[in-house]
Amino acid sequence: IREDTVKSFLFTIAFNLITDNLRRYYKKQEITSYIYDTVSSVTSQTYNTEEAVLYSDLLYHINRKIASFPLKRRNVYIMSFYKNMSIADIASELSVSYKTVENHLLTSRKMMRVFLKDCV
Repeated sequence: IREDTVKSFLFTIAFNLITDNLRRYYKKQEITSYIYDTVSSVTSQTYNTEEAVLYSDLLYHINRKIASFPLKRRNVYIMSFYKNMSIADIASELSVSYKTVENHLLTSRKMMRVFLKDCV
């Protein structure tokens, strides 16, 4: 064995070890991703009756809570969370200031947080 062949031999061994580790890493990532996608699709399909009842009951109570908000706060909350409108868009739509919309959102979010904490 000569010195130049030993260097190339060690280089080949190191290259193969690194390549094997990378292949193993990416295969593990692929399997993990596949399992995650499979489990999430299975859990979304196994929607049983009890969950449906709990979901509809919680949705009913959330809608009642939103209905108890003052009119402008209710409109701001609905536009923000159900219609995905920005604060600037809501302010121009309702003809109120940007800061007013921020305050309504802050207050309504606090109220909903407390309400949901009590529900759960």
